Amino acid sequence: MYENEDEVGEAIRAKIDDGTITREDIWITTKLWDNFHNPKDVKRALDMSLKNLGVDYVDLYLVHWPIDYKDGDNMFPKDENGKPIFAYHDKIDVWKFRHIKLFHAMEELVDLGLSKTIGLSNFNKRQIERILANCRIKPANNQ
Repeated sequence: MYENEDEVGEAIRAKIDDGTITREDIWITTKLWDNFHNPKDVKRALDMSLKNLGVDYVDLYLVHWPIDYKDGDNMFPKDENGKPIFAYHDKIDVWKFRHIKLFHAMEELVDLGLSKTIGLSNFNKRQIERILANCRIKPANNQ
């Protein structure tokens, strides 16, 4: 969402290439933006971030907000009147999609080794408790 992963990735690669750091020396956190909450899009969003950052995994991947924008590549979809277009995806499915194995939700990103930990951002107490009651992998944090 901040559109800085390419630049951050260039800096990381430069410092790894010149021997200043190794990948294991740094902690990388990025976030799942609101238009990728459809479980079929969760892994695709992280794959794009990994490509932009030039790394094989992140240390922490966060669900940025507990709201959903319309699915697709438009980060801020708007209707003809300039109003945001929202969608609805149950956050349990975003966290733990369990119906069709072709889709990957947050927990499965850990299973695949694409993120070491997963967490939340901007979730309230009730929303966090709902995730905790239904998860296999607990959120590492709520930013």
